[in-house]
Amino acid sequence: MKTIHIAAAALLAIAALCTSSHAQTTNYVVNEFNSEAEVTNLTNLGNSQNGWGNWFGGAFVSVAYDPTSDSSNNPASGSLEFVANYSLNDYGQWVLFDGFNTMSLNAQQYTNLQFDIRFDPTSCLRTNGNGSLDFGFLQVGSSTGYGQNYFGGFAVPATNSLGQPNTNWVHISLPVSVASDSALTNITGLIFHSINTYYGNTYDGTQTFWLDNIQFFGTATVISNPPPVLGIQKATPGLRIFAQNTLTYGRDELATVDQNQSWIGASQPVSYSFKLLDYNPNIAQIHIFLIPVDSALPAVPVYNNIYVDYNATNIMQLIINPIAGTNLVMASVQWKTNYPGNNPNHTELVITNGTAVGTWTLTFNSATTGTLTAPGATPVSFTINDPNAVADFGNPLIAYFGLQPNTSAGVGEYIDYASMSVTNVAGVNESSDFTTEQSLDNNLWQDIGTDTQLVTANTPYWVYYSYLNGAGYGLGVSDNVLGSTVAPYPWVLPEYYNGYADGMTIPNSQSQGQLYTWVLVPSTCLPTVDGSAGGPLSPHAFFRLFNPPLQN
Repeated sequence: MKTIHIAAAALLAIAALCTSSHAQTTNYVVNEFNSEAEVTNLTNLGNSQNGWGNWFGGAFVSVAYDPTSDSSNNPASGSLEFVANYSLNDYGQWVLFDGFNTMSLNAQQYTNLQFDIRFDPTSCLRTNGNGSLDFGFLQVGSSTGYGQNYFGGFAVPATNSLGQPNTNWVHISLPVSVASDSALTNITGLIFHSINTYYGNTYDGTQTFWLDNIQFFGTATVISNPPPVLGIQKATPGLRIFAQNTLTYGRDELATVDQNQSWIGASQPVSYSFKLLDYNPNIAQIHIFLIPVDSALPAVPVYNNIYVDYNATNIMQLIINPIAGTNLVMASVQWKTNYPGNNPNHTELVITNGTAVGTWTLTFNSATTGTLTAPGATPVSFTINDPNAVADFGNPLIAYFGLQPNTSAGVGEYIDYASMSVTNVAGVNESSDFTTEQSLDNNLWQDIGTDTQLVTANTPYWVYYSYLNGAGYGLGVSDNVLGSTVAPYPWVLPEYYNGYADGMTIPNSQSQGQLYTWVLVPSTCLPTVDGSAGGPLSPHAFFRLFNPPLQN
């Protein structure tokens, strides 16, 4: 194994691409709710879709036009009135949307989505960890076919700065950025969403609010064809799982090939464990799913199915979520039975931990009892209140380890795993130390909607560049910032140094979630002292983007 020493690394953005810019001040009115037609139908706006309504979620009660309530007190206008009724036993949620394909908007020239909202004083409240009260966390986004892309969120405090009930109109301004969320280039409809267990702070009861003056605002300089941004990152041995699925709620995970992974009928204790090397809070969920291959699944795949947990009749799961505005994470043990097409409706344990990095272990000491051990913490006990647990969670059962972004900010991000393991089950006891393995063991693990990259000691660097503006570009490498002093190769393709053993593409080059193209660079693709393929490594490596790409 070669040891590499990089004395300096220059990251150059190429200025060869012409750019142009212009200032533009504009706004796009979605709804001012000046008439009932803007709520009940959109034909007055040149669309044939139905008006605002509930996409999905059992907490929805009603939506209507209220001519008596307007944020500007305009007697000739009104607002949209929305009513929901949450249920703590049903993961109460709703998705308010204005129909499919009701607009066609490229938000490149806009900087903010703004609107006014007012809550009824009788609306139920959420209690946060610091004791503060608000009307719950609402997400705002757009529909992406049959998926959802959330680009912002907010919570209205229960009281204003004077300590008075906060039940007057509140103006909300959420930033939008095409650079960080490519889905904003094609907005086909707006959505508002809330779930009564967001961040684990549950709330129950009826909630009423009014919406008014939904508009996109822009005072921005629009840059046409800006050059891509190039960066470098030291690669740490382990397994990187990208949240590469462009569906916000798409799962990216590994599943056990062996289907006898249940704790039922096994030698107790049975443990399911993973170790994180890092943690990105933009990824809103890390999980273990324990899913029996039950009657709901023959109709849909148990592998290559990014919604297998939702489709399944029964599931036991460990969920880890970030707590907004802090470095803390919340972990919960949840389950469901006889509930296909839904999220779990039972929560047996919720804990808060100071970090997500480290080892997480879900242990079962019997069919209905167990512990959860978080990094740096002592085990916490839980009991599964299911009298039929033996029948509900017996083999065949598959264990899934992975993540899902849940927000547009998380799409394209990643988590690095050091290990995953299952111990004491009746089937194959899975155990992978990704920091030492040379390849992913396909006899143990099946990819589910993922793009995984195993980083080894022989792949010491990640080079990445922005995806949106990176089309037509390719990497070049040299031992000198001005190009190699060894003629005739001032800049060459990285794969030149491995004799083009992999063809035209550097090994492990992947575009992730339309954010970045990530290139895992092997040591065999780094510059050599004498410029020859396979020669002694140079102490310097410089990367540069070329458009058009270099030729071999």
